[in-house]
Amino acid sequence: MGEENFDMVAFARAWLNAEEEAGQAFAPLLLATPTGLWRSEMNRDPNLRRYGTIHALLDAVFDQVLYQPEHATERAVVLVDYVDGVAVPTARYQAFIGGYAWKVYANALRFAGKNPDALVAAQKSQAIFNRVGSLATEAAKAQLVEAVVLREIGTSPDEVLRLVLAAEKLLRGVEAEGYVNARIIHALVLTDSKRYAEALALLVETTEDAERRGDKRAQATCLHNTAEIARAIGDIKRSRELNRRARKHFEELGISVELPRLRWSEAMALADEGNTSEAIMECYRARTEFLALGMSGSAADVGLEIVRIRFHRGENVMRECAELVETLAKAGMIQPAIEALAYLREQARMQAMSDAKIDWVRSFVRDSANGIVRAFLPPPAVEK
Repeated sequence: MGEENFDMVAFARAWLNAEEEAGQAFAPLLLATPTGLWRSEMNRDPNLRRYGTIHALLDAVFDQVLYQPEHATERAVVLVDYVDGVAVPTARYQAFIGGYAWKVYANALRFAGKNPDALVAAQKSQAIFNRVGSLATEAAKAQLVEAVVLREIGTSPDEVLRLVLAAEKLLRGVEAEGYVNARIIHALVLTDSKRYAEALALLVETTEDAERRGDKRAQATCLHNTAEIARAIGDIKRSRELNRRARKHFEELGISVELPRLRWSEAMALADEGNTSEAIMECYRARTEFLALGMSGSAADVGLEIVRIRFHRGENVMRECAELVETLAKAGMIQPAIEALAYLREQARMQAMSDAKIDWVRSFVRDSANGIVRAFLPPPAVEK
């Protein structure tokens, strides 16, 4: 019996080594091919449908999320269609490659601003991982993606924290990178509830852990999140310094998807200091970067920040609103959100702008970006 077990283990090890070699040989061929041709190429060549090849492709797509989320999404949606047909020696490998594909897809969708689809993909990833008990930590990491998406679509902090703490418990002492991510998300949820002292304590501890492991991405994320807390409590100078340090790390790592968020944060710090002209310029730069990444929802959000700042300076923002409508329509924003922005343009034209109307439109556009599709109606006070 022992000899049979040894032979099975040896066979699995040899198979995995062969698949890793296949991934190194064949994945680069597909990565050099336009995504629109991936399906035909994978259908033509069985080597492109091998476990090792798909695993290597998923690794590459996971990295691409950090600088080209839209392209990563296009690639991930192809790969999830092929994982069920991958030849594997045991059910564990089938569950791993399937769960991993849906987790990568969920993460790409999240960064691309497609949260409803990301939520479905993250939950599917967990369901697949949970078919095999030994993949519990992988399921926990997929649960963290779900938690982040739920946070972004406005789920109550208590509900999000429940998911995060459950994942954190499973990852503690087992998976260092996943555990650090759980702690970072934990701190974010505490910040949402204005539990700043608790959040800061978590971020300090997590930053130290990330530094010990040489995880610069986690360090940069912690620095940015700490900067947001500093700004929330009025320490603008400290906030800007922390964000500068975070930006340096992200630039060194080539993680361009985080850069417009940092620029936006810097703009808000400048506005808090009264330097509104420079704040507006930084907002324009952030908007351009969001659009280049295909993140039209975030581009709209920062565009409305420009409208708000200009309105507070006493300017007529009709031209600003008109330009925002045109830019986001070209970027492919859905029609109800465009109608909301057009409503704001008309309010500016009639010199009837208000903070309440900006907030109403901003909330509607955010909901639209999160997949809540409904007809736009003006605020109740002005419906008639």
